Amino acid sequence: MTASENGDVDVSGGKKSQAGSYAAPALEKGLDILELISASPQGISQQQIAKRLNRTTTEIFRMLNVLERRNYLSRDSDGSYQLTLKLFELSHRHPPTKLLLHVALPLMQQLAEDSRQSAHLAVYHQGCILVIAQVDSPEPLSFGVKLGTHFVIKPERTSALVLTAFAQNARAAQMAEEMLQNDDSGLTAEELEQKLRGIRAARHYLNPSQTTAGVVDVSCPIFGLDGTTVAALTVPFLSQNNITVQVEDVQHMLQNTAYLISEGIGMRRK
Repeated sequence: MTASENGDVDVSGGKKSQAGSYAAPALEKGLDILELISASPQGISQQQIAKRLNRTTTEIFRMLNVLERRNYLSRDSDGSYQLTLKLFELSHRHPPTKLLLHVALPLMQQLAEDSRQSAHLAVYHQGCILVIAQVDSPEPLSFGVKLGTHFVIKPERTSALVLTAFAQNARAAQMAEEMLQNDDSGLTAEELEQKLRGIRAARHYLNPSQTTAGVVDVSCPIFGLDGTTVAALTVPFLSQNNITVQVEDVQHMLQNTAYLISEGIGMRRK
């Protein structure tokens, strides 16, 4: 144990860096690995990690083994490593995510009651769209998406389109590229950009579902404090003879709910 000149005590046994903080080489190595893999959505091998980080394969092997055992990483059959959703699950304990769910859930409940439809809230995470909140329709017959469901990001996924359309430039480009890589319909980059421009201009997405017959998807972005998109709020509209609420009504309800959620988590008024 050592004490600094200002009275701070170091119980780590580490050495101070030039910036005045104490070095923790093993932790730095693990964080470097996580950050590198997070930038490699298609996976990356042990040899590639070692080369990119200028480390020996032995050093990397020990660290990868621990991270895999602790379920931060998963290893594919070809030996490449990818991040699991554990970091994302841990982030749910972080106040901003708690705030989003705290604000969104009661408003989503009211939306479901007024629209007679289910609703779900989805976020982007490592090439996937993950449903982090869901409320059921009060009707005995309805269509909904299960809480915790995750989809590979594709152009036919409503939440993926909305999140990409309103993402900041670098993130938007990354997500668009991932969508085109996962697409099997022959969609071109120009066609995708045209679709995204239309969503941005309308400030919402309303279109027959490309994955479920008879359902019309209606979706709006949720904006955070700095104006970035943090989630997409979606209603999969199922028309029924005994329900008088029309899809256009739901669109307006959804836009109002999305605005209230955004405002509730700190979006600045323009």
